[in-house]
Amino acid sequence: MAKQLRTTAFLTALAVLLAMLFSAGYIIGNADHDCIGEDCAQCAQIAMCESTLRCLSTFLLLAAAAIFARICFAAAVVPIRPFSVPDTLISLKVKQSN
Repeated sequence: MAKQLRTTAFLTALAVLLAMLFSAGYIIGNADHDCIGEDCAQCAQIAMCESTLRCLSTFLLLAAAAIFARICFAAAVVPIRPFSVPDTLISLKVKQSN
């Protein structure tokens, strides 16, 4: 089950990365196109790519914040043994034969 979850997470991350790269590549490649006016198909596609980049970057920011919060919470809740008695030879059951 863990391997399947890891594979799914990897494929999802790869899909997000490819969507961001292809959207940025399309914007860069068609930024200086010959615009025909208000109903330009390339302008609409560029706007859609910009929207995709905004949504994915917001998603990645929220995911990073959630991971950071999880790590901070795990570090804060580490069980601490207050007033713990140090280990002695008797508690370790060490035989002392002289």
